[in-house]
This record gives sequence, C-alpha cells and structure tokens, in this order.
Amino acid sequence: MNKRVLFRTLVILGTIALIAGLAFSRINASPQPDAGGSGDEAPSAPRVTVEPVRATNLYDTLTLMGSVQAADEIIIQPEVSGRVVSLPIEDGQRVERGQVLLRLRDDALRAERLVAERQAALLEAE
Repeated sequence: MNKRVLFRTLVILGTIALIAGLAFSRINASPQPDAGGSGDEAPSAPRVTVEPVRATNLYDTLTLMGSVQAADEIIIQPEVSGRVVSLPIEDGQRVERGQVLLRLRDDALRAERLVAERQAALLEAE
C-alpha cells in the first residue's frame, strides 16, 4: 500500500506542478504587437525629431507675489505746525538731501519775525 500512496501523491504533485507551470507561462508571456504583417517583423523604433545645435536666448519669467519693505525708513515731522500749501513731490518719488518736501503757510510766522526784528532794531537804537 505504501507504493500506491506514493504513486498517487506523485501523480497529484505532478499535476499541480504542470498546472502551475502553464499558469506561470501564460501570466509572464509578453503580448506581441500587431504590426499588421507577419509576426516575423521586429518592432519599429519610436520616431525622433532632430534639430541642429544653435545658440539662442532663453527667457524665464516668474510671476510672484510678495510684499516689499524699505531698507531705510524716516519719519518726517515739521518743527512748527501749520497748513500745507504745496507738495512739490509725487508719491514714490526719490528725494535728495535738502530737497523741499512740502511748504507750510507761513503768514503768521513772517509777521511774528517782522515784529521781532523791529523790536530788536528799537532796542539797539536806544
């Protein structure tokens, strides 16, 4: 009986091995491309476009968003109060040292100066 059991086991294992081998070969078989002709033709290479080498300019443009902060910042404050009568500069315009940024109405200050000058002249005359 031992021979009979051994024979059955070998037949079953052989059948399983045969089925597994067939399944493996079917799964790994690569499909042949259909070129419309006989199967003896080799697959053609992909089409490639060729251009001669030449110098050219490349332009990379980046559109970005962000915020800008000035490197130097200054607070402008008059020594006297008054009404602004002219602003000879535009927003964002660069200015030089000593350039007039605005003019104040100075009628009252001129009058005070004139009075002070006359009083000084009277005191000197005495």
